[in-house]
Amino acid sequence: MANSREYEIQQALEAIKDGMSERKACLEFNVSRGTVQGRRAGATTSRESHTFMQHLTTDEEDFLVRWILEQEQRGFAPSHTRVREMAEKIIQSGGRSVVIGKS
Repeated sequence: MANSREYEIQQALEAIKDGMSERKACLEFNVSRGTVQGRRAGATTSRESHTFMQHLTTDEEDFLVRWILEQEQRGFAPSHTRVREMAEKIIQSGGRSVVIGKS
């Protein structure tokens, strides 16, 4: 699930690929020219560049989000503690051993 900033960056890159000038695309999609130039040169997204710091993989994180939303739809929105416990169970199911901190 991409955030709106990432979506705008991708839109600007597509517009440039379709022939729009870099300057105009950056203005139209309200994106930093430095960001666009970096992406065109092969820079990764913020999320991709920080993956090594995450306890959960992207798929595990997506699963946790779906679980939270399902619980909320059933009228049982999980507490922060319960979400942390579920994250630890997901990690353990992957054969890893990590304790999630309070934050």
